[in-house]
Amino acid sequence: MTKDLRPNIIRAHEKEKGVREIARFLDISPATVSRAIKRFEETGSNKDRERKDIDDFPKRLAACIAANGGCFE
Repeated sequence: MTKDLRPNIIRAHEKEKGVREIARFLDISPATVSRAIKRFEETGSNKDRERKDIDDFPKRLAACIAANGGCFE
């Protein structure tokens, strides 16, 4: 889903539009609409979630190297 769709989904949801109606109008799946609404209700934001596994990869890689590669087994 593009970042541009999220605000449109939330605006439609706030106007009391149903998940299926929003999905049909934006030509996306109802599951995508539901996830966007759920994320907004949980976080209050349309922004992407932090990708912790990728963001701290250099730190984890350094720990694996220090452990002589033991974490890759």
